[in-house]
Amino acid sequence: GAEDLMSWIAQKTTELDDRTFDNTLEDAQKKLSELDKFSSEEKPPKAAEKLELLNLFSNLALKLRNNSRPVFLPPEHLTTDAVNEKWAGLEKSESDRDQVLRDELRRQLKIQSLLALFRTKAKQIEGWNAEKEAYLSTREEVDTVSTAHMCLKLLAAYENEFKDSATRVNELGEIGKQIIDLKAKESDEVTATTASIDDKRKVLEELAVAKRQQLEIDLAKQQKMEALRKQFATLAKDFDRWTKDNIDNVGAYHFGDSLEAVRAYAETMKGDDASRIQQADAQLAQLAAVWDEMQALGVKDNRYTPFVQDDMVKRKQSLEETLNKRHEAYAKELERQEVMEAKRIEFAKASDAFVDFLAKEREKVDSFKGEPVPVEADINNHHQDGAKI
Repeated sequence: GAEDLMSWIAQKTTELDDRTFDNTLEDAQKKLSELDKFSSEEKPPKAAEKLELLNLFSNLALKLRNNSRPVFLPPEHLTTDAVNEKWAGLEKSESDRDQVLRDELRRQLKIQSLLALFRTKAKQIEGWNAEKEAYLSTREEVDTVSTAHMCLKLLAAYENEFKDSATRVNELGEIGKQIIDLKAKESDEVTATTASIDDKRKVLEELAVAKRQQLEIDLAKQQKMEALRKQFATLAKDFDRWTKDNIDNVGAYHFGDSLEAVRAYAETMKGDDASRIQQADAQLAQLAAVWDEMQALGVKDNRYTPFVQDDMVKRKQSLEETLNKRHEAYAKELERQEVMEAKRIEFAKASDAFVDFLAKEREKVDSFKGEPVPVEADINNHHQDGAKI
């Protein structure tokens, strides 16, 4: 009856006025489908019931009036006006709900469209970030100046790419803002994703700075190593030529033509030895300093020279051997000159003795006087005595 109809109208109006949604596309579609089912299946029988009830009330009033009977007065909340008013309220609630649900559906469809775009772009950015983080975290093996320059060029290209990527990140942020402004259920996800990407970009910035610093250190090291290679090559070439010249010079020795000259040469040779060794030690020390620095930096090869430090040490040893040979030759020459000098002295002494002898003989011969025959006999006897002597 009227009570049941009015109770149904009140219940459905309350349900239609409910704006409790779970903020999903599925819920909006479900509730819109339920409303359509209500409008097409549940409401029509009740509309017919209402029409039948109003017709019944009208027929009853007509019969009572025709039979001069008192007018039927139903309770105030069940009058035809009350029924029509409640029904009108029901239809308004139905219309309002339809509008609200269609708005909600459009909002959810927009959210899903934006969310799909957001997730696609976020995935692309996160993939790019992961790839670049792996690149920035990799320590390249820099073993030449050209390799260092190449790595720095690659880093510069990345830095430009990172700068350009800010546009994509900003676009993602704008899409995320729209989703959040639409009060999407996924707002927390969007906020977290955006924050994660921003944090990762800060990490990439820090890694890029660290990588550039390391590559600049590597470049400076390689440049230093290259400079040391060239310096060692120049010093080694100079020392090699110097030792060869000195070996040739020392080998062409002449000590003098007399014992005095040879003995005087000893001091000259001593000073010459000291000078040459001092110069060799100074150059070798300079080479050793450069060589040690090269080894400390990890230099393994030198395309500017075939020489290594051991070769330079051997060059000095060759010079020392040549100096030793000169000393040996000098000792022999000194001994020869001393022998010759002893023989000269011996000869001089013998010559002096002979001259003295002749002088004395002449003096004795001259002392003989008298007749020739006796004088001749005296001279012969003297010579025989001299011969015995």
